[in-house]
Amino acid sequence: MTPHDLVQVLTAAGFAGVEVADGLVYARLTAADGEFTARPVAGTCELTLCRAVRAADWQMAEWAVHHPDAPLDLWQGETRLRLLMAPDIAALARWAALAEDFVLASTRWRKGQRDRGEGW
Repeated sequence: MTPHDLVQVLTAAGFAGVEVADGLVYARLTAADGEFTARPVAGTCELTLCRAVRAADWQMAEWAVHHPDAPLDLWQGETRLRLLMAPDIAALARWAALAEDFVLASTRWRKGQRDRGEGW
């Protein structure tokens, strides 16, 4: 599988803004948010979504209870969801659901970290 093959699969699965840059595929969960990357890895694809929040250990542990096959880690100061999946429509639908759950959780975590009166 090539990055261009991934573009075709991600586009067919309904993801927005799918493009290749320097051999890495970028796509969005929706037109407004949730940019993630995809790259071919030995017959599968690695899908990665980072959010600008540093989840606490207890938050990642709570996530793992509800999503045991979708681990989170910290990468470059951000919380990251990274999975190896088959590049097919069913697996990508599952990715979209997990990624949406992650976006919602990370937004809650970030709101909880803000100082009183900061942001919304």
